[in-house]
Amino acid sequence: MPSLGELLHPLTLLAAACLFLNDLVLKRLHLGPSWLTGKLSDVAGIALFPLLLTGTWRTLRWAVGRPGTDTRLTATALGLALAATAAGFATLKLSPAVARAAGAVQDPTDLVALVMLIPAAWVGRREIVRGKTPP
Repeated sequence: MPSLGELLHPLTLLAAACLFLNDLVLKRLHLGPSWLTGKLSDVAGIALFPLLLTGTWRTLRWAVGRPGTDTRLTATALGLALAATAAGFATLKLSPAVARAAGAVQDPTDLVALVMLIPAAWVGRREIVRGKTPP
């Protein structure tokens, strides 16, 4: 079983809790201005999503792989997850057709949330280094 340290890191858990509370409590109870809850979702989601992608990928590799399959996080997998998150989010926020199809609001100012890729990359890099260290 992969260690999935990137999913259990405090930053990842905080982002998941923030996203959950914001989307399932604050937004539904209309607590706070909608622009604030919208930005909070974006920030938490951008911090969480690439790490969720890498954790899911590693778990799938473990589940369908042969015994001994190397499931450690790699720089390539992390880079692809970060790039996919950035490209998908930018497309969602810049393309009226994509935003409409996804039921999202097209708002280029939301791109400021992409700064959260930096801490996500930091968490991922820590997991890569940790995976290279012998137990």
